[in-house]
Formats: sequence, C-alpha cells, structure tokens
Amino acid sequence: MGTGAWAQTASLTPVLPDSGMQYCLPIDMEPFLAGNFGELRKNHFHAGLDFKTQSTVNHPVRAFADGYVCRAGINAYGYGLVLYVRHPQYQLTSVYAHLNGFSAYIYNKVRARQAEMEENNAQVWFEPDELPVKMGDIIAQSGNTGSSGGPHVHFELRDCNDDDDAFYNPMPFFVDSIADHKAPRASHVYLYPLGGLANGQSVRQTAAVIKSQSGQRTLNRVFTAWGRVGLGIKAFDYMENQSNLYGVTSIQLYKDDELIYHYDCRGFRYSERRYTNSLTDYAAWLLHGSLIQKSFIEPDNRLQMIDHTLGDGTFVIDEERTYQFRYVLSDAHGNQSEICFPVRGKNFPHGPANSPLWSDMPAGTRTGKGILVRCQESFHFDSLGCSFSLDPGNLYADAILPFRKSLVAEPVKPCVSDIYTIGEVSVPVHGTFPISIPIPKAYADTLTHPEQLYIVNVDGGYEGGEYRDGAVHANVSAFGRYAVRRDTKKPIAGFTSLTWNRGQISVSDVGSGVKQFKVFIDGKFVPFDLNRYGCRYGYPRHFGIEKGKTHTIRIWITDYCGNENEIETKRYF
Repeated sequence: MGTGAWAQTASLTPVLPDSGMQYCLPIDMEPFLAGNFGELRKNHFHAGLDFKTQSTVNHPVRAFADGYVCRAGINAYGYGLVLYVRHPQYQLTSVYAHLNGFSAYIYNKVRARQAEMEENNAQVWFEPDELPVKMGDIIAQSGNTGSSGGPHVHFELRDCNDDDDAFYNPMPFFVDSIADHKAPRASHVYLYPLGGLANGQSVRQTAAVIKSQSGQRTLNRVFTAWGRVGLGIKAFDYMENQSNLYGVTSIQLYKDDELIYHYDCRGFRYSERRYTNSLTDYAAWLLHGSLIQKSFIEPDNRLQMIDHTLGDGTFVIDEERTYQFRYVLSDAHGNQSEICFPVRGKNFPHGPANSPLWSDMPAGTRTGKGILVRCQESFHFDSLGCSFSLDPGNLYADAILPFRKSLVAEPVKPCVSDIYTIGEVSVPVHGTFPISIPIPKAYADTLTHPEQLYIVNVDGGYEGGEYRDGAVHANVSAFGRYAVRRDTKKPIAGFTSLTWNRGQISVSDVGSGVKQFKVFIDGKFVPFDLNRYGCRYGYPRHFGIEKGKTHTIRIWITDYCGNENEIETKRYF
C-alpha cells in the first residue's frame, strides 16, 4: 500500500534562544530577507530564512555556532551546494543552502570523499572530529545554486535527533538584528460552503479587505451563509524598505469573540511538509496561482502548527442574525493587524441540509463526476485491468475522483498501454499511493525485456515501476493521466569541452531519463556535477589528473530502464 496512512508525530516544542547561547548571523552584511520561515509552497513549507546578498555571490558565510560539519550536499536543484553544521551543545543543526562554494578545507574533504564514493551530485557525511568549526568561522561563499530565484543564503535550524527532522523558525534568534515594524496585511477573505450555502451559492465566495470610515479594516461586501461553512484568507507580511511578500506567522480567527482557529508557524516536522497542500486552497493555487490559506481544518490535516483543540474551524450558521468575525494576523516580531466583518445568517428555502457533503452516500458510490472516496477509509479500485489504492490519510478530505480510459495515442512518444485518468489533478495527495496499468496481452506475450517498461505521468514525466502479471506497478504522489511506455534506446553522452581546469560533458536520454553516469580519466573517477542550468561540469586538476599529456577518457551511462552505454576517447590537455 501507499504511504498516506497517518501516524502520530512526536510533539514539537519551538526552540528559543537563551542567555547562555553563543551564536551569530550567517552573513556579514545588514540582514534583509528575501523569504521567511513557513511560507507556503507546493508540497512543502519554506524551512528557513532567506538572507539577501545584495544580488551578488561569493560573500562569506559564517558558522552559526560552535560545532562540526556533519554533511555536505552537491545538488543540481533544491538546495544546490549546501552545508549542514551540527551544534551538539544546543541539539541543533544549522543549514546553509544555495552556496557558490565551500571553504578550502571543507571543499578538499568533500571532493576527496566524493571521489571515493564515485558519485556525482553526492551527499557526503562526516564524523564529529573531521571538520570542526567555531562560531563565526567562514565555511562557504554565498551563491545562487540549486532551485534559487536569485543570490541569497538560505538558513535553517533543525533538530536532527531522529528520522523525522524538526524544522524550527530561526527568527527568534535574529529579532534584534532584523528590523520589522510592519504588520501583516490581508487583501481578501473567502467564504467556503461545506455542506451549507455561501451567499446562496455552493461555490466559494470572495470579498476584498478595505478600510471602513472609522479606519477599521473590514470587507467590501457582506457575506450571507446558511449551514456549515468555513473561511479562508489571502494575507502576507511585510518589512521595512523591502518589496518582498512574506508568510504570516500567526493567524487567529474569532467568531463572536470566541477563538475558533489558530495557526502558529513556529516549527514543523519533515513528515508534515505536504500538509501545506491542505492548509492552502490547493485547486486555487494549482489552477490560478492564487495563494489562499484556509482557516478550517480538513479531516485528515494533522499539522501541528494548527491548534486542533479548538475544533476544525468550521461553523454552522443556523440563525437569521448577524455573526461577528475577527481575524488577527501576527508576525514573528509581534506586529499585528485585524480584520472585523459580519456574516449574516440567511435561510434559503431550497438550501442544503446542515450536513457534510455526500453524507448519505457510501464510499465507492459512482456519480456523474467520478467515484466517492472517503479520506479516513481504505479504498481500492480496479476497472479494465487498471487499479489504484488509497490508504486513510492519502486524502485530506472526502473527494469525488474521476476515472476513465483514453485510446488516443501520443504522436511523439507513443504509449504501450492506454492512457488512464486517475483522480483529479486539483485534489492533493499526502504521501504516495500504488497504481497498476495493464499492457495488451499480445504485447505481453512477446515481451523479452520487462525492465524496459515504466509508468509515465503523461503531463509530467517518468514515474518508474515494475512489470509483473501483465501490468506495470508503481507508487505515485499525485493524481493525473498515467500510461505505460517502453524505453529501448541507449542514453548518449559526449564532451562539450575538456581542459585540465574544467570540462563539460553532455548526457541525455530520450526515454526514461538519465539515471547515473560516471566519468573516468586515466582510470580515475572525476565528478561531473549537474547544475541548475542542465550543464555538467568537472574539474580534472582537483583529482590528481596530470597536465600536458594525452588522457584516456571513458564515460559510462545508464537510464532508469537499465539501458547502458559507454563512450571512450582520448584527449590531450
């Protein structure tokens, strides 16, 4: 089965500085932020603070506190070049990402270990006595590597004592260094019908935040509701002399002066990172780029940054009167703003009963739009040989999921199987779930290399899989259109340039994609790391390669379906 089933995570206590702690900023310049902790991203929360570096690279990056380098990463995307420094005295690990390079003594250790491992874009681990550092030591140079939108230093504080890392908001350590007197502001509030009606409709309603004549922030229209509904808000934080939009640290919602919802972004665990897709209106974000944060909790959203003791944040409007609501938005510096607005109860003669959506329908019921799946029940569907299964916790809320088969072949990369639409792309998935897609029996009977088959997301890319019993099976992390393809072609490689100082190679595959490659010069492994621009660079002079002779260069490459290739040449440099 998949990995959606929810298990209780250990409680998370925020880390705060105390008078005995010795620490420093990771940069030398005045600290301005490009991003703050907990900002909402697709499939994850932003896990640290992004320190601006004046739109340039190669500024000193300093160790937050005494400790040792426990890990270094060389990544094409994500964090790019990254260092992890363990601080045993505080039970913390600081993380420095998107670097342009490591300090010389760290670089030499990392490259030597990478050569031993024979890995490109490696993760290298160190023991406590290998790379000790003191607070303020220069450990790297700032950069713009990985999935970075501009030069900056991404800084995190983690607790790495178990397999489920905790990420803490670093801002309490730097509130005296980072000036901020601006409060968060909201631009819109949204009313969601959750079995009830919003403005007489069964679809989300929107109101803009304005200032009233008294100067109080309110809405430009009055919501009416009947039955069970919930609210959402679009809000950002701001800082002096900065044009960036930041995430809001705390959101409180009051109904008739009773606190019914509280989100407090002080920390989260790695296993909770995808709950961002439930905290936000995922469909609005995916389809329209609109970042709306819900103020109600879907049944299987177990995020600890939300106070679950207050209930689920939904409420029932069952009296024809005016209900008063108030949002309180706060940032990490304690700046606050409020939005006060009414919601009028209005009974519609033909409105729905006060009950959750699809409450009278059993799981598995087929509707005109798909199949009803309950988020807290196991579900298995098998039709036309294609099947998929969902565990409790794979969905955050009950959903109607479409399923259909298409016989339309793709003109450029034809599929071995039919194309199956499994679920709705605007419905988020927590973890992964298994699918299986059949191939025609006539094709299966003549199949000699089953490892060449793989499942592909037609609108995305390679998903992997294993062939058995006439079908290909894989675990996927999103709904979409899936099919089986076959990859019979070898990947290819070549040299764009090659000198003693630096070389560049090209590797590519038209099918499942490049899985692994290795470059050997005179029998020695030389790393050629992939960067964010798709270029693979290596530096022979750093790995004992002599200058001024003819060298034998060999490239070995394989794709995800096991197709291999070797290219050998001789070059003088």
